[in-house]
Amino acid sequence: MKIKEYEYKYLFEKNDFKELNDKIKRKWILCKNFIQINFYYDTDDFLLNSMNMTLRARQKENKLYIQYKKSLKKGLYTESLESEKEEMDELPAKIPLPEYGIEAWLKGSTVTERTVFDYGSRGFVIMLDCNYYLGIIDYELELEFIPGAEKQALSELDALGLHKKEPYRKGKASRFFEQYKKIYIESRDMQKKFFY
Repeated sequence: MKIKEYEYKYLFEKNDFKELNDKIKRKWILCKNFIQINFYYDTDDFLLNSMNMTLRARQKENKLYIQYKKSLKKGLYTESLESEKEEMDELPAKIPLPEYGIEAWLKGSTVTERTVFDYGSRGFVIMLDCNYYLGIIDYELELEFIPGAEKQALSELDALGLHKKEPYRKGKASRFFEQYKKIYIESRDMQKKFFY
């Protein structure tokens, strides 16, 4: 079964992110904080990433599960189709994908410090994420909404002063793989220079 997810994503500089966090906490006291780790898989030629697909294992508290995600860009927001979460006991080095005739290998991870503000009765959730991956730290707001609640979600973005800010189209996996490829290509070029 596929689960649809609708979301706006925004990236911030550290100080702007802190101000936004403080502003939301003043307005909405109830929140939940936790750490989650996404472990990303792909082929050596990044086939899944090139198809806007994410294959990840996510560790959250004492649970570890695997999930596929396919992102589709829709207007200013991102629509994603996610598979159901399949729990696992340990993190595999590779995951076979028989439907594609390939194996995806573990490439690395993103550690996220997440604060969730649940506006459930209004049909949306705001998540503030501090993400650590491959020597990068970035600061992100994700606003997930259910069908029919986009207007309320946009109203909240307006109240936070984000109505003029352009949503960022790249998710955590895309940003991870962008940095991974950059490091991978630089490393490969250095090896060629020294060993060939």
